[in-house]
Amino acid sequence: MDVCKLDDFKRAFEKLDIEIDKEIKSGDKELEELSPLIVKAIGGFALLYHELRIGAVTADIDSTVGIPSCYKKIIKRVGKELDIPEDWLNDHSKSDMALVEGKWESISWKLRHIQVYVLNTRELMLDKCGWAERNLSGNMLTDRDDVKDLNDFLGILWKLGIRYSNIDELRTELSKFNFDIDDYPNVKQYIENDLNDDDIIWSEKTIK
Repeated sequence: MDVCKLDDFKRAFEKLDIEIDKEIKSGDKELEELSPLIVKAIGGFALLYHELRIGAVTADIDSTVGIPSCYKKIIKRVGKELDIPEDWLNDHSKSDMALVEGKWESISWKLRHIQVYVLNTRELMLDKCGWAERNLSGNMLTDRDDVKDLNDFLGILWKLGIRYSNIDELRTELSKFNFDIDDYPNVKQYIENDLNDDDIIWSEKTIK
């Protein structure tokens, strides 16, 4: 299985928690000292949790917190056992967002040795729009990976019920999130160019 739904990741975390517990009870002092494993997730997993991604799947969980090697071998084993990507949980996130308290929401799954946090909705919008701005400024919209952040940003707007027929309406809607589209001139220009008479600039077809 190359991509996972939110329930797949929940099962993986539950399995990982059980395996960590077994290792600690068998005398692994390093895991015991490092427990709990802290995961601060951005990207697709955070979008799934907030129900903000059309299609409801992603390949992995990108954590902005480093994962000790003693955990990585268990993560890989869990991936193999559950037939999901072996690096389903990793720390090679591309986001350069600073870890500031207040940007994260805790996931209340019953895990003994793992604490999982996801980026909140506003910060996800900023993160995705920021990467889309970088890609557009460098004329990088050449393949699926390059347009993914832009599609994710537009998808967030759609899922939040944000509809607009011109950039002023979008600016007004985004101001409710303390978000200024004028800070992202390339994204703003892209949206303005893509507006049409149907009053909706994005559809599920974009992300497939």
